[in-house]
Amino acid sequence: MKNQKYFDYKIWVDIFNLIGKQKKYFPAIMFCLICTATMSFLQPLVIQQITDKGMVEQNLEHIIFFVIILVVVSTVYQITDLIQTKMFIHVHNGLMDSLYKKAYWKFEKLHIGYYIERGNTEILNMIGSDIGNISSVTDRIATLSIGSCLQIVGGIIGLSLLDWRLSLLIIAVIPLKFYLVSLFSNKKSKIFENYIENNRLFSRWLGDCVSGIREMKLWNLFQIKYKQFDKLENDILNSYRDNLMIDQYNNDAIQMLDTLVNAILYILSGILIVNGKFTIGTSFAFITYSGYVVTPISFLVNIKYYFAEIEPSAKRFFDFLQQPEECTGLYLQTNEKNENDYTVDKPVLMLKNVNFSYNSEKKIFDEVNINIMHGEKVAIIGENGSGKSTLLNLLCGFLRPVSGEIYLYGISYKDMSIKQIRNSISVVCQKPYFFDGTIEENVNINKKATQQQVIDACQKSGAIDFIRKQNSGFNQIIGQNGEKLSGGERQKLAVARAILKQSDILILDEITEGFDKKSREKLLDTLYNDFDEKTIIFVTHRQDELKYADCVFRIERGKIDLYNVSEEKNNP
Repeated sequence: MKNQKYFDYKIWVDIFNLIGKQKKYFPAIMFCLICTATMSFLQPLVIQQITDKGMVEQNLEHIIFFVIILVVVSTVYQITDLIQTKMFIHVHNGLMDSLYKKAYWKFEKLHIGYYIERGNTEILNMIGSDIGNISSVTDRIATLSIGSCLQIVGGIIGLSLLDWRLSLLIIAVIPLKFYLVSLFSNKKSKIFENYIENNRLFSRWLGDCVSGIREMKLWNLFQIKYKQFDKLENDILNSYRDNLMIDQYNNDAIQMLDTLVNAILYILSGILIVNGKFTIGTSFAFITYSGYVVTPISFLVNIKYYFAEIEPSAKRFFDFLQQPEECTGLYLQTNEKNENDYTVDKPVLMLKNVNFSYNSEKKIFDEVNINIMHGEKVAIIGENGSGKSTLLNLLCGFLRPVSGEIYLYGISYKDMSIKQIRNSISVVCQKPYFFDGTIEENVNINKKATQQQVIDACQKSGAIDFIRKQNSGFNQIIGQNGEKLSGGERQKLAVARAILKQSDILILDEITEGFDKKSREKLLDTLYNDFDEKTIIFVTHRQDELKYADCVFRIERGKIDLYNVSEEKNNP
């Protein structure tokens, strides 16, 4: 429990440190708060003058004079309140900007397993919801806490000027309000935590259904899935109901207490007026100043209640920022590799005594040793589930060996940054992803190549033929994840952007899927004949593609064995 309290405290320290980065707006905000508090303090006194000295005594000049003052006071209040709102918007947007940027750069470092475990919809819903809730600190709490304190001070001063004894009644209410809010805030935290968890589960389930919409339609799964939908939806609706009801219970309890206090104040003011100790204007001022104390106190004691709503989101967001990263405890930031330290007679890639397993029950790789030389064309074969994709993920740094070492240019992966590793490798996956944009934007994905280089890469991959048939050529919009392209067209674009990267090592995972025979042979001839200096590792299940390999590695039962091409062709 002590550690949990420390964690909660640290969360709020982190949040207010982020708010502190917007400190350039603080002086203007404080000036506006003081100004509005001062104007609020003056208004009841001015109205008292209009009532007692003007209306009661029928002094028109006095009425006009103080009405003008009242208009000035109200105008100044509105202007400063407008400026104050604008400043708080800057602080709010600055906090939200900081949170989104933290999330964005965390995406770069997160271990790939985090994305596999959670769907895109769940992650995006969680991040957006949590950042919105955390940013509400500036919308509600900051304004209310600072402004309320100043308003309370002004109210107490005003009450003391009129009758200090009655101010004691107002102060006596504070402990009772704090008790009520504490009671509801503990329940609020649990209810809201349940609410955001139900939202997470529903978003994850719905995102899964949307991603599999073809299967949902082809297998007529909507009726079957409806029970799950109905349960998850009801969980959200029920938790939403509980969340709103606890808000209402809290507000009603506070409102009832405020009503009781105001009733007592009206009775006491009436008694004082009847006894000639209060004028009508004085009574009005007293009731107004009482409101300046009672209402802000409700806001201040409700801060704990507001925190109860924000805290679950803050915990989840900062827990997200603490998720394991790819390079944590694995890659050390070093200088770029020294080309003088590497010679072509050494392996460009080497796996030494590599062991890997996803769990303790099944070992995927057992003491694997591989040497891949500069410029070699290496084929990887094996049955489904043998570990081909796992090997590629190890080479790309998405996974790390349980034991053993992987070397690139003679340097251990442990001594390289993840960016160094991936800058040296181009990868074409079985199912490459394409962003919603043009063909050129998806080929020249890092914006570093010239247009001619893009054209050359597309010619080598075979993509140029279908690109020229498009109405807009390279400017053709291909839709999210290349929805407007065929499978073969997508693969050709993926190969083109891998070629364009001009990295030393090219990794190809079943890239000729969707190619016709002529296109497949043309691409493989290009890769084999035009890229002598490039090391190419390609996964394939097609035996006729093995003729392009200098060597073939077969993955079987946790081992990776070397076969010569001619033997593998005779023994698939």
